[in-house]
This record gives sequence, structure tokens and C-alpha cells, in this order.
Amino acid sequence: MHANTFHGPTAFLVGDHGTQHVQFVYKWKPAYRIEDFPAEPRPVSTQVLGKHPSRLLRAAHEVVPFTGRLRDLDELTRWRDDPAPGLGVRLVCGPGGQGKTRLATHFAGLSRASGWTVWQAAVNEAGADPVATSGLPAAGAGILLVIDYAERWPVPDLRNLFQDRTLRDAGVPVRVLLLARQSGYWWEGLEHWICDNFDVLAAYQPLPALADDPQARAKLFRQARDSFAGRLGLDPDEAAGIAAPPDLERDPHGEYAQVLTVHIAALAAVDARLMKETAPAAPARASYYLLVRERAHWGELPLSSTPAAMGRMVLTATLTRPLVRHHGQTALKWIRLADSSEAADILLDDHLSCYPPPYDELAQAVTVLEPLYPDRLGEDFIGLITPAGSGPACTPHPLPKLAVDDWTRDAAEHLLVGPDGPGTAAPWTRNALTVLIETARRWPHVATGQLYPLLKKHPELARHGAGSALVVLADFEDLDMAVLEAIEPHLPTVHRADLDIGAAAIALRLAKHQLAGARNSASRAAIHHRLAARQWLAGFHDEACESAETAVTQWRDAVTDDAAHEPGLARSLNNLGICLSGMGRWDEALARTDQAVEIYERWARRSPEDHEPALAAALSNRGVRLSELGRRREALAATEQAVRIRRQLHDRDAAVHGPDLAQSLNNLGEDLWEAGRFGEAVEATEQAVEIYRALSESEALDYEPDLARSLANLGSHIADEGRPAEGLSILRDAVALYRRLSEGNPAVHEPELARTLSRLGYHFAQAGRGEEALASEQDAVEILSKLCAVNPAAHEPELAHSLSTLGDHLSELGRWEEGLDAAERAVEMHRGLPGHNPAHEVPLGAALDVVAKILQHKGELRGALRAVEETEELYRKRVADVPSVRPWLEAFPARRTELVEAIDRQDRRPDA
Repeated sequence: MHANTFHGPTAFLVGDHGTQHVQFVYKWKPAYRIEDFPAEPRPVSTQVLGKHPSRLLRAAHEVVPFTGRLRDLDELTRWRDDPAPGLGVRLVCGPGGQGKTRLATHFAGLSRASGWTVWQAAVNEAGADPVATSGLPAAGAGILLVIDYAERWPVPDLRNLFQDRTLRDAGVPVRVLLLARQSGYWWEGLEHWICDNFDVLAAYQPLPALADDPQARAKLFRQARDSFAGRLGLDPDEAAGIAAPPDLERDPHGEYAQVLTVHIAALAAVDARLMKETAPAAPARASYYLLVRERAHWGELPLSSTPAAMGRMVLTATLTRPLVRHHGQTALKWIRLADSSEAADILLDDHLSCYPPPYDELAQAVTVLEPLYPDRLGEDFIGLITPAGSGPACTPHPLPKLAVDDWTRDAAEHLLVGPDGPGTAAPWTRNALTVLIETARRWPHVATGQLYPLLKKHPELARHGAGSALVVLADFEDLDMAVLEAIEPHLPTVHRADLDIGAAAIALRLAKHQLAGARNSASRAAIHHRLAARQWLAGFHDEACESAETAVTQWRDAVTDDAAHEPGLARSLNNLGICLSGMGRWDEALARTDQAVEIYERWARRSPEDHEPALAAALSNRGVRLSELGRRREALAATEQAVRIRRQLHDRDAAVHGPDLAQSLNNLGEDLWEAGRFGEAVEATEQAVEIYRALSESEALDYEPDLARSLANLGSHIADEGRPAEGLSILRDAVALYRRLSEGNPAVHEPELARTLSRLGYHFAQAGRGEEALASEQDAVEILSKLCAVNPAAHEPELAHSLSTLGDHLSELGRWEEGLDAAERAVEMHRGLPGHNPAHEVPLGAALDVVAKILQHKGELRGALRAVEETEELYRKRVADVPSVRPWLEAFPARRTELVEAIDRQDRRPDA
């Protein structure tokens, strides 16, 4: 098929050296694209195979016939054909080389034959130019979307993909098949997110070894040997005489458990027969043999680069993965293979001659540094070419007599650290760390000689890696725990969707290690305290509460022996209060926070400089806890005290105490507003926004959530002050920011998104924009309904409030029955909330007020009067703590009189 058959940038032409087929792209975003799953094996020419026999190993070529896996296919088919409509998600998980991609390819073909449309999603290279997209084809029976290397996707991008309108609005069943090397923490986090957002239970399917007994391994070897022999032109009779490696059937070290290892052995044996060489006898030597063949090919080409330089290029490409050209130039400068863009281009063009990208047209044509495939072979190349470390703790190289390249000793460090240090991530940093960690998992000398020293020297690199890669690192069997101890302090202490799960995995592994050696209660308490914080950030809230409770218990034991541990106890009590509040256990949360404040107040009197920052934090949290319970005046007093302390600290060191002051100013703005001190509220919130804007410019990932919260408060206050256009603009900015944050970590940010949407809806209504008000509130109700399904104690009060507001918006648009239904649901939900929390009385009154308005319109005057009277009673009880209800309270006598008179007139009518 010729390239000029297509005239628009709507399809990739895929294939090697002129043998191509078409692959349409249906959705392009900077982070990813959705495209056809290839319908046919990717062809490869005999000429190429003679020089690159390793090409036969790529799953895309399907050289060895698919075999076995009947049970796995049955499971996939039952999942795909489940009659439940909408979304279905399944993870197929197994080590590299287990056969995940071949299974998915075979299942894709079966699905296509059954009338399903089959797509794949792929990550776009940083800086790649977008392409126009094709119109969506008819979806048939449903859509099957395959996502390979799912664990390597940035978490926000993967979540965005699930929410993509192309899938959400498909109108047919959608099945998303994820392929990954490991599950663990990254999968648990995604699984919870899918359940929370789509009310779907994602399925997990571990892929067992295909070659799990001697007979199966022997059969797999023969099948692969004969398939490779046929493609390479070896006589079948001669091929039949090629014996399996001596250890294949016994497999004493489990090296042949993965089908790819068997295929590598078979390919190396067939090629060695053709080359009249001795077949390699072990897996590592088989990989080495194929890589020597690659090197020989480089030497035969008319390249400007030497084979040694090309080997270094191959290692670089394996680490970086494909890059756009200008990023490729920079990578070669960092790794010290080129000192100019011109020199880099010579190397890149030579490498392209050896390893062209699979896409010969459009966006992929601008990429360079195509890695070795399969990935396992690329990792083997790194393992083989990299020498062992020189220290006594370093594992020796498994094949010490083979040629290694001393240049590789510092290559990874140069590539990852760069000329300006490790503070800024390059476009390839995430991939390079991931590949290095995956390589080190199977090649221990890379772990002890490269990875561990690198991370000890530059632990801040972990901030730029993938959370899933950190999960893999934390799971290393013979891990040097000093590596995790070096990394952990550099991981963010605020929410970072892409790192939270990896940080929690590291904290858990460290905690288990450290607890085994902890000699006293104080040490154990500190360990559980750190673990609880990491678990909370990752969204593992139940586990975090348990760890926080344990920390408090251990600190209490420590304090019994030595009162000097009281500040540690207070710190964990403060954090436990946060955890309990997040779980909807507000009374318990306040009790723990009060205990923390009492301890800090005593210690701050003794040593203000040492303990006032912690006291201010506890007072700030106390204000929030009191607000949650409706004790507004006490909340305001606690928050004002926190602000006073933090202003003094800020005057001494603005860089250190700016974030804390901004947090307390934001809370103060809310408390002042509830107290009716509107001008002061706006002033305090504006100060918080100013600080957070400055912090977000340099550390957006750390401070954008705080900025969003402050913007939401400021927009609402300004609109209430009589500047609706300005307030609505700020609120829309807050909603947009929260939507983006929620895509990365919905468990953390969706509650605030819902609150902000509800506030935006209220102010739309105040501005007479009823349809927009309704749309915003409907979005809020949808989010809160999903959250309540998971944790009703924490989110039912917000949902009830949002339903009340929804009822009001519906009634304003003349949709009276729908409005009444929503408002009555809100009243019922408020009345059913457990315990007696005064904070719920004003929202209950607001819901009753909506019911009263609608009933009055419908002529059900006695019901309206009862609702008004109960609302008035609730507001009268709360007006001292919540002065902002006073205007409504003052209007109730006139409303009662109006209703009584209307009832009297209704009763006197002849037809009454």
C-alpha cells in the first residue's frame, strides 16, 4: 500500500521498509491517542530478518503461532460478553515475556470476528505534533480498548482516558483491557478509583506461566524453533535436529518460566545453526548471542558511527524510549555522546537507519531513539553491557568474561541528572527510571552497581519517576533498605496523584523493616505516624486511620515512660483527627485535635520557638473540626489564634511559614463570613490567594489544591458582596482547577470539586442564569452520589445540601415536581444523619425552606406553613453561632403571616 493513497493526517502507515498497513487514529490528545488495534500481523522482510533475527521475537509479527491459554481466553470472553451495559475493566498481569501482548492480540482478533470494534490506546511522546483524527466508525457489538504497559502510564493520563468522551458516549458496551507486568499498589489505587467513579468492579486476571512443566517447555521450544526456521530459511529436517538447551526441561532456576525466554533460546539456536556456530546454552547467553548479531549488523552498514557508538545509542534508546528529535538531541548531550545538535543528528540518523520507528508517516516520523524490542531484550542488553560495581556489596556480573562497556558506569547518572542537577525532570526521566528499575529487578548487578548508588546519591530523582516504578522498587526481594531511607524524605508530603501510591508502597516496606528493629514505643510510634500520612495521601483511608490509631497508642505508652515524648503524641493526635474527620467521625476527630492543642499549648509556653508552629497547626485544625460540628464562634476564635501565631512566624521567615499562613487565612475567611464580617472575610481570603498563587508558580503540583480551595472561597465571597461577574469568573477558575486535580486523584479532590460546583450553581442562580445553575448543581449531585456509595458517613451531609440546592434551581425553572422530589430527599437525608450534629440544623432548615416554597406554589399551604415554622425554629437556635442566617430569620414572621392569611382565604372559599 502506497503512502499517497491517503491525503489527510488521519491514519498511521505501519510497517517495515515499504510493507505497510493503515492504522486510523480516532482521538488525539497531547498525552495519548486512541487508534485501531492492528488487524493483521506486522510484516517484516526476509532481508531485514537476515540482519536482525531478533525482530522475529516481536509480538506484533506473530511469527510463532498462538497456542494454549484456553482458560484465559474463556475468562476474557465471559468478561467481554457480560450483559451488563456500559464499562467493564480487566487487568491481565504477568512478568515481562509471559505472553500478555500475544494473548491480547489473539483475543482482539476473536473479538473483531464476533462483531466488536477493537482499539488500542498509546502514550504520545512529549512534544509530538498532533494529527487530525478520523471519524469514529460504527461500534458494532461493543468496543474493546487494549492498553499495554498500563502501569507505566501517568496516573492522571490514564484516568483522563477512562473519562474520554469517545468511550463515555459510545452508546455500546465498552471493555477496557489493561496489560501490566505487576499489580500491587498502583492497581489497588486505580481499582478503587474506577469503582468510585463508574460504580464498576474492575477484574484482575493473573496470567500463569505457559511453560510450567518440562513437557510444555519442550513443546514450546519445538514450536518456536520450527516457526523461526521457516522464516529464516533453514531446512525443516535440519531444524528438527536442533536440541533444546540442556537446562530447559529441568529449569532449576525458573529461568524458562516465561514463554519469551523459551522463544529467545529457540531463535538463538536456529540462527546459530544457520551461522554454523554453537547454540548458546543458557538464557543470558542466548540474549547475548542475539545482541552480538545486532552489533555485527551495525558494522556492515555504511554508518558514520562506530559499532561501539551504536551500542551506546541502543542503550540510550532503551532507557529514554522514543523522543521527538530535539529532545533526542538533548538526551545525547546529557549522556555525553554528543557535544552539539549537529553531532547528535549524525548519531540519531545512524540509529534511525538501524532502528526505524514503526510509523513511517505523520507524527511518529519525527521520533528518534526507537528502542530494542521486545522490551525484555532491551533490558537484557543493558544488563549485559553494564559492568558490575566495585564495592564489596555489589553483585558480580553473571557473564563476567563477556565484553562490557565501562562507559555505561556513569551513563544512567548523566542521562538522569543532567548538567544542571536532578532538580528538573527531562522528558525521558520517567521512562529511564522505570526501565532501569525493571532491568535491575532481573539483573542484580545493575541494582547493586547502578540503581542503588544512583538513588542514594541523588534520592530526589524519585520525585520525577513513576509511582508504579517506585512500587516495583519497594517490592525488590533483596532490596538495600538504605535506598528507600534515602528516597522517602524527598517524596512529596502533599498530594501528587502520580507518586502517592509509590510513596505509600515505599513507606509500607520501610515500616515493616524499621518496625522489626524498633526497640521502644517511641520508635514504633514514629514509624506508624509516617506510614499513616503516606497512606492518607494515597487514598488508603481505612489503612491510614488504623496506622494513625496505632501511632497514638504507641506514643501514649512512650509518654508513660518519658513525658518528653508528648509533642510526638500531639503530632499523631493531630493527624488522627484529620483521618477521623475524613471518615465522617467528627466528634472523635475534635476530641483528638483538642488533646493535641492542649499538649502543644503547654509545650509552647515552655519553648515558643520550638512548639508554636505545631500549636498553630493544631489550632487551625481545631477550627476546622469545630466548623464541621457547627460551633462557628469557637471555630473563629481558634482560627484567629492560629493566624496570629502564623503571622508572627511569617514575619520571621516568609519562605518557611507562607504556606501555613495561607492555609489559616483561607480558613479564617470562611469563619469570618459565617460570622457576618464580610469585608474582613474577603480581605483574609485575598491574602491566602495571593500567597498560594506565588507558591503555585514554582511548585504547582504541591500548592494547586490549596489555590483552588482559596479561589472557590474568594469567588463566592466576592459574588455575595455584590460583584457577581467577578465572583463567577473566579469560581469558574476554581472549578476548572479542581476538575484537573480530580482527574489525577478523585478520592482526594472530588469532594471539593462538588462543593465548588454547588457554590458556582448558587451564584449562577443569583445572577439569573438558571440553566447554568442547574447544570452545575447536577454535576455536584452526581459526584457526591458516587462518593456516598463508598463512604456515606463522610459525604451524605454534602449530598443532602446539594440536593436541596438542586430542588431550588429546578423550582426556579418551573420544574416544580422534580424540585420537590429533590428537596424532600434532602430533608429525609438530613433527618437520617447519625447522631446530633448542630452543624446539620441550618442545612436542614434550608432544605425545608425549599420544600415550603414549592408547596406554597402548589397550593399545599398547610404543609408549607409547617415547613416554614420548623425552619424558623432551627434558624433561631443557630443564629448566635451562624449570624449569616439572620436575614432569613428576620423574614420568617412576614412569611408566616402571608401563609396563615392564604390558608384563611383558602378555607373561606366555597369550594374549600
